[in-house]
Amino acid sequence: MVEIEEELKNFYSYFLRSVQAITDNENPGKCWSVELVEDFFSPYECVITWKTLSEQQRYDLQLLADMIDGYEFLHHHGKKKTDDEICNDLEWDKIREFARALYQDLKHVKYVP
Repeated sequence: MVEIEEELKNFYSYFLRSVQAITDNENPGKCWSVELVEDFFSPYECVITWKTLSEQQRYDLQLLADMIDGYEFLHHHGKKKTDDEICNDLEWDKIREFARALYQDLKHVKYVP
């Protein structure tokens, strides 16, 4: 039982780090990479089902997932946006700010589903 609890704690910590990474404007190239999106979505499907989350937290997690999923990492002509373009994009800034508030809320959630 202790091992399972430790695994869940590590799993949730990993998820929280992925949310926190979205908020990070100090490390531009990492913040909007494919890896970051995968790091968020990989545990997301499990975390969103946890009974310890409030309805509002579930709603906010779903909203963040939708925001990230809907973000255009490419220009209309198919070329990938540069780090500077994303860094200065007001749409990405809204995602970052929303993720920052959500992270502050989620970091207090008990990690056991």
